[in-house]
Amino acid sequence: MKQKTIQGIVIILSLLMINLASASGISQLNEEKTGINIQNLIGQPSQKIRSNSLTRLLNNILSLQKQIDLYDLLTSTIRTTCSGVEKTSKITFGMINAIDVDGDESTGINGNDIQVQYYLIPHIEIDPAFILGLKFVVNIQRIGEEIKETEFNITATLGNDLVSVGYWAPEKSGNEIPTHIQLSVLLFYNMLDSSKGFTISMEPTYATNIGNKKLVFFNSYTSEDTVQHSHFFSFDPPSKTQMTISSTKDPNEWNYKLTRNTEYDTILTMGRSRTLPTETKETILTFNKFPRTVSFSLRITPFSSEGGSVYYTSDSMYDMDVLIETNELGACNYAIIKNTPRMLFAEWLPVKERGWYHLEIDSDGTDISLLDSLENPTIDLSMYGVTDVDLTAFWNFTNPGDLRIVKDPSFHIDLAFIIGVWEARLDARPVAEEISVSWLTDITGYLTYDTNWQPLNQMDLLIRGSDTGIRTVAETFKAEDFRLDWTIWPPIEWNINSTGDIDFLSMLIEVYIGGQWYRLWPWV
Repeated sequence: MKQKTIQGIVIILSLLMINLASASGISQLNEEKTGINIQNLIGQPSQKIRSNSLTRLLNNILSLQKQIDLYDLLTSTIRTTCSGVEKTSKITFGMINAIDVDGDESTGINGNDIQVQYYLIPHIEIDPAFILGLKFVVNIQRIGEEIKETEFNITATLGNDLVSVGYWAPEKSGNEIPTHIQLSVLLFYNMLDSSKGFTISMEPTYATNIGNKKLVFFNSYTSEDTVQHSHFFSFDPPSKTQMTISSTKDPNEWNYKLTRNTEYDTILTMGRSRTLPTETKETILTFNKFPRTVSFSLRITPFSSEGGSVYYTSDSMYDMDVLIETNELGACNYAIIKNTPRMLFAEWLPVKERGWYHLEIDSDGTDISLLDSLENPTIDLSMYGVTDVDLTAFWNFTNPGDLRIVKDPSFHIDLAFIIGVWEARLDARPVAEEISVSWLTDITGYLTYDTNWQPLNQMDLLIRGSDTGIRTVAETFKAEDFRLDWTIWPPIEWNINSTGDIDFLSMLIEVYIGGQWYRLWPWV
């Protein structure tokens, strides 16, 4: 039976929990319905409950090498780290369990520092879609003051590492462990479109002002025999938040819906990783100004060892900046999007020879940068103030070299590209649909321009390598097959010739040779 793990989990576990849960749904199981005495079961952890048909069916659908038994769902493993002390504890479904996390019997209450309770809740939605799910909920209460300001890490695991949730309170001035926090992860399956996903919720409570506190929430789950998905969500300061991430028909595209239920602003950093047998794929998103509600779709696709593509779409623009960090985009590991648009599709091959960059965007004004490093990048493809546009740039950053840009005629170009030692900067206002430049900068060289005789109201162009380059500043400029040829040595025998057509209100042309700029136009 070849079905996706999450689909099997949520359908069968929902039936299982409905069948097993009592009226309270938390602390007791109905022995009449199950035929199982929970106390006897807990007292015999090695017992395999294979007589239960639902459990057998669950194991078959999961198709995992490790077997999931009923007992695995009725106990949770709690792993904690506090003041350098690592501990592992077993807790029971629905019961309040006190745990000593620092190994010091003089702290907390009767030596215990926290109380932990977990339970499972079946989840069914009918409208607008038919969704089945299972929610893993963990309540953690700090009952002592002694560990309040220490670095603390806790993870609750269910089903032999099938799913886990936890949080980390880092060591930071003014930070503290929450007095209470509820963490939950809902695994769900949409019966109508066969999509799957999860909803993660975090609700922390502090005794003092939220101030400069910080909290990191994380979860993981196994979706197939060999694939583990892990996520983390860092809040600065912590916020009551709910996040839903769901799949689409494209395996590289996911839908996100994030809701912040607090009045104050917070910086949110969320990371996602997929661990496969041969590699781990990671993506981190940082929102500098997390709105009350934001929803979008994101697709990240590598298509070569150097290039990649990003597709982002939303029903509205958001006044926020997003930093994307990933190992799935070839040479460009970082994408910075400022003032997120309604739609953005970018793909690129950031190499010196036969490189290219394509951008489609629906926006009222967005900045986008693709970088190989956040500090001193050697690859930087940046465009500023981008509105509705469809643009493609092709280049050979060599000597001789060329740059060609094809664009929407209404688009004002403001770009800055860095590829190794080469930089290209262009500020060009409409109307020309195409701008082509080629060059050979040396003692004897040439420079060509072509706009297909369509005008640019303004053009400010700089292309420069380590010891070669061109610069052009012009107003009301248009050209067709225009070419300048020159010989500039010896100085007294300068020779400049031109062919083709060019028209301008004003124009300055300079070439950079051997560390020095030479003016070609106007000739003085």
